[in-house]
Amino acid sequence: MLYVLHGDFNKVLAKAEQTVESLLVKKKDALVLRVDSENLSVEMINEYSGAQSLFAQKYIVTMHRVLENKDTRDEIVDLVKQIAESENVFIWCEEKVLAKDLKKIEKYATKVLQVGEKKEY
Repeated sequence: MLYVLHGDFNKVLAKAEQTVESLLVKKKDALVLRVDSENLSVEMINEYSGAQSLFAQKYIVTMHRVLENKDTRDEIVDLVKQIAESENVFIWCEEKVLAKDLKKIEKYATKVLQVGEKKEY
């Protein structure tokens, strides 16, 4: 399951936190993982999108500004189908999204929400 939030980043983060809180009400045993462009890798996405923890039924993975890293942006966008089909929940938070990337992401995401000012390029 993939939720994508983009726009005014402060508002995006607030909406992401609300989403995580509401998911935790339903899935109290979920493990919340927070990653950003500094510590996220393609290997990590592969692991989280396919992995199940021994101690939690599901992961809730929040990804912050992962499209800012130009070296991995295309690889991460190419994994959007895999992310969306995962048993784990991904909440993808961005400020700016290229129109071509957003089009591909929208094809697979459970929900795409523009929060505040539009930041599509």
